[in-house]
Amino acid sequence: MNKSVIALCASAILTLLTVSASAQIRINIPGMAKPKATPTPAPTPAATPAPQGNTPAIRPTAPAQTQSAGEAKQSSTPTSDTPKWMNPPKWGDQAEIIRETIDVVLDVTETYWKAPGEYNFSSWYPNIKFQIAYQGSMVQRYQVEWFLPDGKPWFTDQIKINSGNVYDTKRDDEKFRQASNMDGTYGFKITDTRSSRVMFEGKFKVSKYKVGNPIPMFKNSFGFAVGHDGELAAGFVGFKWKYDNFAPPLIVSIWMKGDPRGDSVEARLYHNGTEISTTDSNGGSAMGEQYRLPYKEASRFPEGVYKLFEMQFPVRYLQSGTRDRYPGARFINDADGTYTVKVFVDGDQVRETSFNVKNGIIEGNGIAEANGYLGDRLVVPVKVTSTKEKVDAIAAKTGLYMNPIKGIQ
Repeated sequence: MNKSVIALCASAILTLLTVSASAQIRINIPGMAKPKATPTPAPTPAATPAPQGNTPAIRPTAPAQTQSAGEAKQSSTPTSDTPKWMNPPKWGDQAEIIRETIDVVLDVTETYWKAPGEYNFSSWYPNIKFQIAYQGSMVQRYQVEWFLPDGKPWFTDQIKINSGNVYDTKRDDEKFRQASNMDGTYGFKITDTRSSRVMFEGKFKVSKYKVGNPIPMFKNSFGFAVGHDGELAAGFVGFKWKYDNFAPPLIVSIWMKGDPRGDSVEARLYHNGTEISTTDSNGGSAMGEQYRLPYKEASRFPEGVYKLFEMQFPVRYLQSGTRDRYPGARFINDADGTYTVKVFVDGDQVRETSFNVKNGIIEGNGIAEANGYLGDRLVVPVKVTSTKEKVDAIAAKTGLYMNPIKGIQ
């Protein structure tokens, strides 16, 4: 079965921020027994006990293997009732925006249309990029309408697919003639121009900070940044299916503010209060998955830097096959209970989240469904425990582009 995400996104300056699903095909063909030379038939091997629920017909049951005392059980074959995050991503014929990939970016120039002939006079206009989940073949056509802080229309972009299979808006000299040099809260709305369906709408807050040398010629030189504090409260739990389609490793993605070095970040995994794994273990990792940066001299405004860290643990979900291929591995199939993830930067705890496993399956919490997320990953509340990050307490409750996340905020 083909599973694909045509990732599509809007932005002239940043490259594809990935979170796209890969196309995968898996065909299982049952073996055929060879005829015996003697009339006495050989004993038939015992079949593996069927898992609870309805096993998909396309996945034949493998012969049982002899297990020693204490050896873990076989895979938890997903059923039609299994949550989406317990299966490889499968998209439909109607395109949907992968909400966590929406990224409003600012294009900054050193001229301002209201001050002709002056230079070192900073102004900006917005672009947007995002990925979509879609397995159809028809090209999708979207537009984005932008709004000024007073709610009045600003300009409209036609969104096109770029060479990286990402939908984005383009750099445009015409936009520079409508650029802003002000901070404030602006709005946008993404619409499917074929169906007139509103795909997403929201607002974003722009901050303005001083850059350049402290001399008169740079008095109007500024940098600009989009705030994303509202997204810090949500994390994502799932499996890295593109890495292994049979027993993928557990991944937990969490937003961090500032610019921590990759080697300074460690995540620890606890089961019912006992530490069982860490990203520092063999097979674990903590690395940036998405980046959102200030525009112009970002080092002067570190609070405008956001990174979505993907924490990978050497803990797997055995969906199919046998665990003989993974000697020494730990599987969530074997241990129900509460799993807690604590994230540390240079030894100081900065984040914490948790999720539950029952009957070998990560339980849902209704947050993804209530907020328009696609459900390929479980959305979980994240507690910010850092005392060093400058988090706006009010903005932290505003959610994804000022759409509060129900069940969290």
